[in-house]
Amino acid sequence: MVGDPEQIWLVATRLGDEAERVRWLARRVVGAGDVAWRSPTASLFHSRVAERAHGLRRCAVDLETAARLVEVHAHAVSVARSELARVVARGAGLRTGLGAGLGAGLGAGPGARAAGRG
Repeated sequence: MVGDPEQIWLVATRLGDEAERVRWLARRVVGAGDVAWRSPTASLFHSRVAERAHGLRRCAVDLETAARLVEVHAHAVSVARSELARVVARGAGLRTGLGAGLGAGLGAGPGARAAGRG
């Protein structure tokens, strides 16, 4: 998992916005099929309009699904980054603590350590 969670969430938002635009377009396509004339050609036209509108609605659903999955990914990246920062901070604290402890222990000679001064 890589990337900036905020940027990933922006992608998810854009996908959701696109889904809404595609839904709007599907409604417009359906509206274009509202013609009063009747003929074999008109029937074919109505059929094609319905197919196109259905395809657009399916596309909108796919975009919404992608948006949700990208949101989940953004959350996972955010959690992973927080956890990594916590582990790094803990590791830095251990290094500092160990370094001070080892330095004090190494700096005192055997007599000082035996006397309790190191």
